[in-house]
Amino acid sequence: MSIPMYHRMKFERYKLHGSMCKKCKIISYPIENLCSKCGEKSDIIELPTTGIVISNTTIYVSPKGFDAPYSIALVKLDVKEKKFKALDDMIIPVNDVIIPVQTTEKVEIGDVVCATFRKISESENGVINYGLKFEKV
Repeated sequence: MSIPMYHRMKFERYKLHGSMCKKCKIISYPIENLCSKCGEKSDIIELPTTGIVISNTTIYVSPKGFDAPYSIALVKLDVKEKKFKALDDMIIPVNDVIIPVQTTEKVEIGDVVCATFRKISESENGVINYGLKFEKV
């Protein structure tokens, strides 16, 4: 990834953001401008940083810039009833949000995990990419 592209995407690297449809309140990750269900515009929201592992695997052969082995998981975020700043602090029930994440250690199904800011990879030209990884609570 080029340095300019990295800086354009830094908003998404420092906090966990998704989008919420203004009409049907469906939450999506990654961010979508339009709702995939109804086509209405979506607002960008900050997602919870804790969740439960529902599936996991370990990568032993990695792409360039990544140190193997590392673990990845599907995490069901804790968003059953949540206040969202984008909606003037309204409390609303929302859909399950399940996201793929890289973890700092091996995790098991059912583990509670929390997002933390860590080194993700290093490019061939020495640029270190940082972002969110999840670790056991």
